[in-house]
Amino acid sequence: MKIRKALIPVFLAGSFAVCAGNDLKVAIDGAKVFQEARTWNAEKAEQIEEYLRNTPDDPLQRSILALYYFASAHKDQSLRPKKIRNILWMIEHCPRLAIMSHPAFRINPLLEGKDAYQKGAVLWETHRQENPSNAVIAANAASYFLTSEKEKAETCYLKARELDPENPVYAWNLANLYFQPAGVLEGIEPEAARKALPHYKDAYRLSDLTTRSRRLPTLVKAAWYAGDFGQLQIFAADMKQMLKSDPKGNQGSLIFWANTADGLLAVHRGNYREAADCLLKSAETPGSTKLNSFGPNMLLARAVLEHGDKESVLKFFTRCERFWKIGKKQMERWAKDMRLGDMPNFGAHLYY
Repeated sequence: MKIRKALIPVFLAGSFAVCAGNDLKVAIDGAKVFQEARTWNAEKAEQIEEYLRNTPDDPLQRSILALYYFASAHKDQSLRPKKIRNILWMIEHCPRLAIMSHPAFRINPLLEGKDAYQKGAVLWETHRQENPSNAVIAANAASYFLTSEKEKAETCYLKARELDPENPVYAWNLANLYFQPAGVLEGIEPEAARKALPHYKDAYRLSDLTTRSRRLPTLVKAAWYAGDFGQLQIFAADMKQMLKSDPKGNQGSLIFWANTADGLLAVHRGNYREAADCLLKSAETPGSTKLNSFGPNMLLARAVLEHGDKESVLKFFTRCERFWKIGKKQMERWAKDMRLGDMPNFGAHLYY
């Protein structure tokens, strides 16, 4: 099949690719890559594959192809060899490309084979050894190892932080690595939260106002699990201040989490009546993309329930139905457990 140049879109305004010897240096507009990948189908992907056989050094098209395979290979296993080949090319030639931190550039040893995964791992280790002062390579390698070798990922993120301590993304990613449920999703171990919190605080300090607004819920959870109530009080005050400026329409999330933070602080002080009032106020939010889909966090609801106030928690569920419509049946199951005298298994809702 002959591919005409017109089929290869030049859409990444402001992006560039420059070859310097054998070192391909690239800057890519990631948002536009994601947008373009959503428009592709199998025929378009095959056209690009044919184009790359003749013009392999095109990381722009390869990046879009990686995102396409990321979304499609699980449905069509015949795409996996192409997906792996494309990822390995990108690791070998573009280790400094920021988009390489996306999960689309990981190889899953369980689904795609240990040998393929190991080839990628060797490439990343080689890049790290040859570029010991490059923070981007360290962070991209960390992302590759994240789901299969967490200790290696931690080492790489720590190195990236050491090399570029003012980068909020590296701080945030390292904190996220620590702040994960252990086994069954029943919350976070205090030690994991204590390890994560300093890096979350750095990421928060280094971020712009809009990003801070969206990261505050995670910081509230980290402070609570870590038992750092002074820091929790600071985050609660920050959310109330942000509510006055409404950073880019994040009111719904801030209302829920500002009241949740106040309620958790009330629990810490032993004022459970105030905690219950805060729980009900948190459900007065108009909702948000995350609240409307994943649903509300249940940390405060569980704390109130642990001190015998079933009625407030049931009222909270009823109010949450206004924005978490798809969660109505789930909340009915939790309510049934409560009426039987059991503590509901809130699972991942202690982490969301």
